[in-house]
Amino acid sequence: MKYTFTPFPGAVAPAVLAAMAKPYGAEADELVRLNELRIQEIFFPDAAGLSLLPLARETLLELIFNSFTDAKPILIGVNGPISNQLLQTAKALGKDFEILDINYGSAFRPAQIAKILEQETFSAAFFVENDPYSGVKLQIGEISEQIRKEQPDAMLFVEASSSLGSGPPVKIGEEADVVFAGLDGSFGIPAGLSIVALSERANLKTFSAGGVGLTLNFNRQKQQNENRLLFASRQYPQLNALSRQLDLIYLEGLERREKRLNEMAESVRKWAAENGFTTLAEADCAANVSTVIKRKAIFTTRALIDYCAAYGVFLGDCPDELAEDYFVVAHQNQTGPEELEILFSVLEKFIAEYDTEIKVKPRGLGDFLRLKPKSAS
Repeated sequence: MKYTFTPFPGAVAPAVLAAMAKPYGAEADELVRLNELRIQEIFFPDAAGLSLLPLARETLLELIFNSFTDAKPILIGVNGPISNQLLQTAKALGKDFEILDINYGSAFRPAQIAKILEQETFSAAFFVENDPYSGVKLQIGEISEQIRKEQPDAMLFVEASSSLGSGPPVKIGEEADVVFAGLDGSFGIPAGLSIVALSERANLKTFSAGGVGLTLNFNRQKQQNENRLLFASRQYPQLNALSRQLDLIYLEGLERREKRLNEMAESVRKWAAENGFTTLAEADCAANVSTVIKRKAIFTTRALIDYCAAYGVFLGDCPDELAEDYFVVAHQNQTGPEELEILFSVLEKFIAEYDTEIKVKPRGLGDFLRLKPKSAS
């Protein structure tokens, strides 16, 4: 059995995976509409519009930038690899932007936001709520309040690929104009589905005439989705997986789900501290969906990740400047204490056996489970 602790793709729950094998049915064309209704009901009841799109997360970023940003500068908050991905997409598309940046692992402070808002007027601001590769969660409500006060005409965009379902959802209209997410992260849906939720203001702006700033890309994508049967026939396994994941979230309840994720995050941070590791994210902004841990000097990150993979335990690689010194433990979706127990046992075995001169050849997962250290029993 494999144990997945990577942010992207996130672990797929067995029930979700099983749902993908459901035979194609006559009701397929209704799946898109029903999933949209359920997502709006559970997460975004105040949204003026919500669309489920047959797009991977990377493609979604391009659609968002091309559909909603005009000639005025946009502000991009960069405090981790995912927000840096937003920045690189904006660069590739030739957008006019300014950067509000801070060290990876940190959250933006009100004084930093206030300073840049005084220097420039923005048409839109982009922030990533949870960056799984830095382990940081931003307080979107506080950021939104500050932007609304200083520049009420600026639209606020929130990337929620790793935060949707991990806590209270961002309030559409009040806290953000547009929330967008690929569902392969916090939902554990195989890549290929994304959502966009719009406030009334953002929904109206999608109807702007081409050539005056905003484009019609989003509306064109929505029109392509109107052929529900075609959409469903291409994405039928993912749509069934999404439907089953929504069942699991609804049955567990958002509050209990958040509590479970918070407890797992605390367990990982406690384990790291007890075993002499440090974590990247500052304590007051640590996310509950992932923990980014710094390796020890006596081994390389690659050695740790490869060792765990030999036992069927998959950790996340950090991109960019974090790659050499940090690794990710994602504890999201349906991950539970049993999976963490296996993870801790493998990590402790690595720590105990690792030698910089002699590489210990790991046994198979079956041997490991039969010979688990007493500390993991």
